[in-house]
Amino acid sequence: MTPTDDAVLGRVLSTYSHTACDLFSFEIPAGRAVQGSLGEYYVWANGTSMAAPHTAGVAGLIRAAHPGMSTGAVVSLLRRTATGLACPSALDPGVAFFSAPVQYCKGGVGSNNFYGKGLINTLLAAQG
Repeated sequence: MTPTDDAVLGRVLSTYSHTACDLFSFEIPAGRAVQGSLGEYYVWANGTSMAAPHTAGVAGLIRAAHPGMSTGAVVSLLRRTATGLACPSALDPGVAFFSAPVQYCKGGVGSNNFYGKGLINTLLAAQG
């Protein structure tokens, strides 16, 4: 089975613990979980816990290709090459499950409080 991306459910299919209590009470019923052929679980995830390691990895690729590039230049390149995203049309269903306060997106495509400059574009950034 090849899962398809769903911006409401999350943009990264990440490994997930099969012993986590929310897996069976929320993630599977919400359609956020995928079970692999060996019984392993993955969930669609988003937020800073997914963005931070991916951004760090792309920053590493940039620094490998351009060892002398300054930190500011790396940050600028990441921002400049990101794919701008508009505010989401629906909230992540996890907000209600985790009793998180409802947050409202403000701003436009490529500059808002949900996605910042947008979705990192590894290929463009690494070629920069």
